[in-house]
Amino acid sequence: MMNCECCGMPLNRALSKTRGNIEYKSCPKCSVTQGHQHVYFQAPDDFGTTSARETLNNPYGVQSYCESCRPPAEKGNPSWVFQNGITCENFD
Repeated sequence: MMNCECCGMPLNRALSKTRGNIEYKSCPKCSVTQGHQHVYFQAPDDFGTTSARETLNNPYGVQSYCESCRPPAEKGNPSWVFQNGITCENFD
């Protein structure tokens, strides 16, 4: 698996960061598609939530992938992925 060229963590692993009072989460699909760095979006706003994903580690049920990465399948073109995200090197 590919690792982030900025932080060295696997791109397919979701990471969380905070900037000010805003929580961000990396989208594994955007990160892998972009191929070089984690791509962060506001969480849970850009991911959505579901009670089916609620756990002790994810009490709000934040989805794994950002809303842009989930169906409908007709999106198909990876150019829409990660367009509004913050890359790992630009986060801090």
